Amino acid sequence: GKAQCMSEKHYVTHQNLLFRRKTNHDKNHEGNKYSPRISSEPTVDPPENEGDDSNNDEDSYPIFTQYHKSLLKKYLTPSLWSKLSHRQTSFGTTIEDVIRPGLALPLGANPPRRVGVLAGDAECYTVFRELLDPIICEYHGISSYENWEDPELPREGYFDKNSKKAGGGDERRFAGGEQFSGEDADVIKSGGDDESTEDMFDDDEDDIVTPARIISEDEDRNETKPKSNLKRHCTVINNPLLVTKRKADPEGKYILSTRIRLARSLEGIRFPTTMSRSDRRKVQRLIEECTTNFHSPHFSSGTYLPILSMSATENLNLIERHILFDNPNEWTIAAGLGRDWPDGRALYANVTDLAKQTPDFMIWVNEEDHLRIMCLRKGGDIQEVFTTLMNGVRELERELRLRNWQFAYDSRLGYLTSCPTNVGTTMRASVHVKLVNLGRLPNFMKLVESLRLEVRGKYGETDRENTGIFDISNSERLGKSEVHLINIMVDGVSKLIELEKRLEAGEDVDIDEIARN
Repeated sequence: GKAQCMSEKHYVTHQNLLFRRKTNHDKNHEGNKYSPRISSEPTVDPPENEGDDSNNDEDSYPIFTQYHKSLLKKYLTPSLWSKLSHRQTSFGTTIEDVIRPGLALPLGANPPRRVGVLAGDAECYTVFRELLDPIICEYHGISSYENWEDPELPREGYFDKNSKKAGGGDERRFAGGEQFSGEDADVIKSGGDDESTEDMFDDDEDDIVTPARIISEDEDRNETKPKSNLKRHCTVINNPLLVTKRKADPEGKYILSTRIRLARSLEGIRFPTTMSRSDRRKVQRLIEECTTNFHSPHFSSGTYLPILSMSATENLNLIERHILFDNPNEWTIAAGLGRDWPDGRALYANVTDLAKQTPDFMIWVNEEDHLRIMCLRKGGDIQEVFTTLMNGVRELERELRLRNWQFAYDSRLGYLTSCPTNVGTTMRASVHVKLVNLGRLPNFMKLVESLRLEVRGKYGETDRENTGIFDISNSERLGKSEVHLINIMVDGVSKLIELEKRLEAGEDVDIDEIARN
């Protein structure tokens, strides 16, 4: 959207603005590792006669060809370029750093070009907001931030409030058909209610996985503030009781495996496209220290393995088994993600012998994001995978807090990541599912999209081979809670399996009609 106009009295020069950011950044990095909160205010531009005029020259505007296919090409106009080209974050990230992934290798390497930008640090989402906001809105299907739905549960659109128990008690029905009542129904309250939302979390502060924000001790908790039209993103992963009990594949015939992952960035550290060698090593050492001190039996006997310590054979074996991320290709190197590879990259897995055992919980360190946290299991027990992931995140966040670290979070956008497609929950919950008959139908992709899911081939987003096995996942990341997205996926995958069964039985299935309804 367009930046809001500001009155002259609130105007500051470009030099003062950068000095203030730099000062705050330096203060923040002395001792306490918390970085400044991301401001929701638009960035103030310098006067036209200030700044480096060469950056506004038309020769510096990127050339977009027919091979550049991304939202960057759509939204980075010459006028916006002249506005953003002089800006930088307190970490030194410029617009050139942000757009590099969308310009690199237009004639080869077949990179994923859906958005064409990667944030170099958390402040990019404020400093370059005029470019990133429209990209985020279009990708996530949000017309404007003011039109966000309340993401917290329970929500009016997903409960049948007319359903009552015999005896007058309140019983609410989840979108997936599952009912819950009493304490479960009141665990999470809407942010729009007058009631406090503190019940979202356990009483023990150490068990709180993802608070929307941390309130300082000297802040008045009861202070009355005007309500904004902007409804904050809220994250809810520490209450598996709210996940539907419905089984997507009760017979175990169709879902081959289930994987749920979260991305996380650490506050006060540049993101992987711009982070230094020392930054990466700092993150690697921090996560090694945290995982070494895990307490839960399911996670405490794990292995932490820097990639530099692996042999080439071991590295390729872990990649082929989907335990480790891929080595960089031409595009990831050009985008800045593969610099100094594999220095500072590492893997944590909750087994003692990776050669003989298969872990179900893993943390990838310094790939596209500082952290990718995931749980992967055979079969279709989505609820159990989600619960294991939740427990692992709780362990990690507890150890990070003990060391005065926290995840990068913004009240508008939720958890911040390198790629704007992941902000919000940052969660991707997926299943590999056999849909041999349904997957052949012409409008299969349209049907999946109507269920608020997305589909890839078995081997990821660049796979075009029709094997009859599809990677089905949630398409939404932003404005909804993790619990809600898990339930949406369970419902959608259940529907796809139901249609596959009907086709196997010889029935005619009009998926166009189903998609419309």
